[in-house]
Amino acid sequence: MKKYVIAFFFSTLLKVSFPQAQGTFIYETDYSDPIATGKVITKIYESKSMVRIESNNTSTKSSLGPPKSEDQDIILMNFDNSTETHLSAERKTAIITQFTMVMSEEALKNIGTLETIQNMGQEKIGNYSCTHFVMTSTNPKYKSGYTAKKDFWITKDLGIGYVHFVGSYLYYPKGSAAFKKLADAGAEGIVVRWQVIDPMTKQPKICNLINYQSGQVPASNFAPPSGYQVIHHENMTPKG
Repeated sequence: MKKYVIAFFFSTLLKVSFPQAQGTFIYETDYSDPIATGKVITKIYESKSMVRIESNNTSTKSSLGPPKSEDQDIILMNFDNSTETHLSAERKTAIITQFTMVMSEEALKNIGTLETIQNMGQEKIGNYSCTHFVMTSTNPKYKSGYTAKKDFWITKDLGIGYVHFVGSYLYYPKGSAAFKKLADAGAEGIVVRWQVIDPMTKQPKICNLINYQSGQVPASNFAPPSGYQVIHHENMTPKG
């Protein structure tokens, strides 16, 4: 009986050992291709059920004109009511919709995309203990036999997050089929590194978590700034 009590205690301890992630996660991606060379800095703020995503692309060389710096529209996610808000600094607007990045497993099957997850084992990335996962997406409906592969290194050292950052301007929020598939494979936590093969250069594009700032994020970070016009698009609720 004593053994069962001890086993139950440790199983319960494991379940509560990984709290909800809270803080600021800063990622860096360097890129170089025939079009441009530069760096993308992405900041993801997590607090309770709220997420804020900022991304800045600074080019140092461009074949399309002078190098420049561009900000992606800030994305605010509220997982209590499944809404996302896109902030346009240029137009001073905050467009609120139901999640547009959530696609069900059935919807993926309808367009022919099949995704598989492979656990490649434990690896150390910097100071973080990570599990390396590979997601392979295939779609036999394409004549060329579409196949794409993404590598993720995910740690629980920083808690459990609501969003997986998995590619350039690509995020899997909790509730999406891809997030659920990763969770079912044991991929819960915070992405420390991702890698994809650039379709132009055929070289790996790698993004690393370069800084983590722990602590509570002010609630104002998850609300439209003063002076922004708030627009609700109820008819944009995704289906499937």
